[in-house]
Amino acid sequence: MIALNIHIAYEWGGELAQNSLKYGFLRDLAKSVAQDCQRREGHQSLSIRLARLRGRHGAEVLPEIRRRIQSADVLLFDIADWNPNVLVELGIALAQPHGGPAVFIFLKEDQKIPSDLQGYLFTFYRETEDYQLVDSAGFRAALYSELLHRARAKGLPFLKADAVTEEKEPHEDSPPSAPQEQETPRRKPISSKSTGKSATSKKADHDSKPKRKKKS
Repeated sequence: MIALNIHIAYEWGGELAQNSLKYGFLRDLAKSVAQDCQRREGHQSLSIRLARLRGRHGAEVLPEIRRRIQSADVLLFDIADWNPNVLVELGIALAQPHGGPAVFIFLKEDQKIPSDLQGYLFTFYRETEDYQLVDSAGFRAALYSELLHRARAKGLPFLKADAVTEEKEPHEDSPPSAPQEQETPRRKPISSKSTGKSATSKKADHDSKPKRKKKS
């Protein structure tokens, strides 16, 4: 079984009902893509787990947050409320070495991107009653591709449709293949310029003529 972890970070404080709705929006987005990936690629061999990015009881908060970030395959950060905790967590995630978790950053449609994050591609959403992504197809395709890439890096086999077949070149030490015998082409009959008949037909006409008897 190949397991992938998706963690979601968003503001916990403020209006709980609104934050719960936002978490549900982000969770359902990731869950839909994850289920699509499982159904089309992994079947029973791929497990994708979703959870909030948070500490746990009985453990120091920051070390536990760092551990979960390092063990994640994909991280979703909603920084629309500029929550300090979420921004610290985002900084830790972006500071991970190459090959760390994939990071998706969410903002409201009318918000400006901070100057220090200008190089990142953001996912914008509209704050309606049920929230809507500005580019839903683009986000789904990007997340699907990231999940599939990381699953295959962990050993998920390629589907037959994805397999690339290549022609095998002969090995240097392998004996050369025996040359195939070529069929000798048949010669075309030589045409006779005078009669328009072939040489073969002329010989047949000559043989068909009655032979004269020799005088004694």
